[in-house]
Amino acid sequence: MAIYATPQQGIAAAKSMSKAALEMLELYGIGAGCGVHCGSVIEGLFGGADVRTYTVIGDVVNTAKRLESATPGGAITISDAVYQRMSQNLRVEPCEPIVAKGKTAALIAWRLI
Repeated sequence: MAIYATPQQGIAAAKSMSKAALEMLELYGIGAGCGVHCGSVIEGLFGGADVRTYTVIGDVVNTAKRLESATPGGAITISDAVYQRMSQNLRVEPCEPIVAKGKTAALIAWRLI
């Protein structure tokens, strides 16, 4: 998981990470996909007196994970929220709606091409 200030930064990072991962993982015959979503999260130090970690939590994080889980190796899937913000700057194809745990409606998603 990575956190960026804007969807544009997230997409640029996903493209770079996907390219690097493809080069490395191809050697082993495996792949990794990226899911990109945007929205407000709760961030900070979480934990107890003995162990703490800096992280983000919330529905946006959960949705990003669901997108990533539905993404085949080497691909980048973006949420409809990201698409609506950046549609004029992206080449995409629609994905099948994603039925995700914890959601009452299927997620609308797009795959970068």
